Order: sequence, then structure tokens, then C-alpha cells
Amino acid sequence: MKTILFISVLFVIIFSSAYAQPLSDSTGLVHRLDIEAKGQAYEVQVVGNFDVSEYEFDKEDKRLTILIQSALENNLGEMIIPVELMSGNFTFSLDDAEFYPNNRQSEKISFVTMSFNGTGQHKLDVVASNVLTFNEPFECPESFEMIGEACEEIPSDVLYSLEEIDEISEQKEEQCYENYSNLDHQAECLRLVDSWKKQRLRENIEFGGTGDKGGCLIATATYGSELSIPVQQLRELRDDKLLQTKMGADFMNSFNAVYYSFSPVIADYERQNPAFKEAVKLSITPMIVSLSVLNGVDLDSEEKVLGYGISLILLNVGMYGMIPVGIILGIKKLQK
Repeated sequence: MKTILFISVLFVIIFSSAYAQPLSDSTGLVHRLDIEAKGQAYEVQVVGNFDVSEYEFDKEDKRLTILIQSALENNLGEMIIPVELMSGNFTFSLDDAEFYPNNRQSEKISFVTMSFNGTGQHKLDVVASNVLTFNEPFECPESFEMIGEACEEIPSDVLYSLEEIDEISEQKEEQCYENYSNLDHQAECLRLVDSWKKQRLRENIEFGGTGDKGGCLIATATYGSELSIPVQQLRELRDDKLLQTKMGADFMNSFNAVYYSFSPVIADYERQNPAFKEAVKLSITPMIVSLSVLNGVDLDSEEKVLGYGISLILLNVGMYGMIPVGIILGIKKLQK
């Protein structure tokens, strides 16, 4: 009887071991990967029938690398990644080969489920398009500093040429994309670069690209103040219209190369001679009136700048050339 009972128990043990699922296959090993970045603590949770031996987070490469040690042929796992740490478009690689797990995202987490084969060590790389998207503080780009809660430009006496302005602004834009993973921060950086470029263009135009900051505009001397309506109209035309296009900026640069070579002398003489000042006012007022028309026009393309520019040049040639000639010829005809 004892022999029969022993054989029965042994039979159950043998067949149970042969057909039952291994204990490790049905056990989920939980690994909590603590990541410190930008003074914040983030937790990536990995659950699977394998072990995580090591992990590394690289903010610059936007990559999380996980070393997996498996004793099983068939591996199953899940991973929860907080979107504050990594978000956007994900790419995965397993043992340096493309890997396509299932990735679902919500407002707070990315939930990744995966399966792969093979025992031994594996390397899983997770790369995201955005990292540290919410809690990363905005740091002012080069040539700006944080004053209060806003970035303010650091004052500089350097006067750049148009070529230098274009080259430096392009470099700054590239830095915006390289240094900021947060799309909102990228947009703010690009806005500051655009502000920097416009300010440098204003300085280049105002001082003729010569670095001489002592000259006066003829219009300012003529109308007595930079706050006078004609002077403000000219400034708005220059800053808000012409400098918004490359053709307009090139024109102003070429124009001022000549204009600022004589304008300080005329402006100084205007201040010394009221009669000469009135004569200058009489002569430039028609031109300023014609130019003020452009303030009501949308110069949003190179073609419009060229078209309106040619039209105004022809108009002023007529006013300052053909009309006086016509008057003189008319007087001579009447005298005959």
C-alpha cells in the first residue's frame, strides 16, 4: 500500500513539473528607475519577467538606456514613462537594432508594452523628441540676461554690418533648436533672436553702418524733435516696413552710405540758420508726405517693396524734376 501511494505522489510531481508554467514566467519583477534631472526627481517604472541591471539617462541625446538581464527565452515587459521627463515622438532600439513596441500616451504618462526573445543581456534604448518638457526653467539665450521674470538684452556698443547681422542671427536660431527641447522655449528663444536682429538692423540703418553715432537726421533737425509727426512717420516706415524685407534693408543700407556722409553737416547748419531750416522744410515736406503713404500699405513681400519703391521714386522725380522744369518752360513761353 505504501509503495502504491509513493508511486502515485511521484507520478503527480513529475507530470506537474513537466506541464506547469515556470514560476518566473508568471512573476512580474518591478523596477523603479529614479532619474535626477534639473533638480527634479522622475521615476520610470519597468515591470517584466526579466531583471534591469543598469540604466542611464542622457538629456543631451534625449535617450534613456536600460540594460536588461534575462534568464528566459520569451521576454515580456511594460514601461511607464512620465511625460514631464520624455514625450513627443518615440523611437526604440533593442541591441542597436530597430524595435517596435506598442506605445500609448496620455496627458501624464507614456505606456510601453514590449516582447522580445533571447536570454542573456540586452540593451534597450528609448529616444524621445522632447525631454523635461514641463519643469525645465527657461534660460536666457546668449546676449540676454534674466531681469525679473523676463529676458533683457545685454547692452552692447558693437555695430554690425548687414552680413554680420544675418550670419549671427542664423547662428542664434540654430542654438535655439539645439539648446531647447521644449517647443515653447524654442519659440521664446526665436522671438528674442528676432528682436535682437531687428534692433541691430535699426542701429545699422540709423548710423549708416559706419559706427558714427554723433550724426543727426535732417528731418529731426528740420522739424525740431524726434517726436514730431513727420519724423515718427519716417521711423515707422523704416522700422515697420522697409526693415522687414531684405530688399528694403539693402536699400536703406545703400541709401544711408551716401545720406549719412552729408546729413550731419546740413543738420548742424539748420540749427544755426533758421532761414535755411525753413528752406529745407519746404523742400523735403512733399517727399515726406509721399513716403507717408507707405505706412498704410502692407509691404509683406520683396515684390511689393520693389513696386511701391519704383512708383515713389518716379513720383518724386516728377515733383522735384519735371514739375519745376515745366513751370520754367511755361514762364519762358509766356515771356515770348
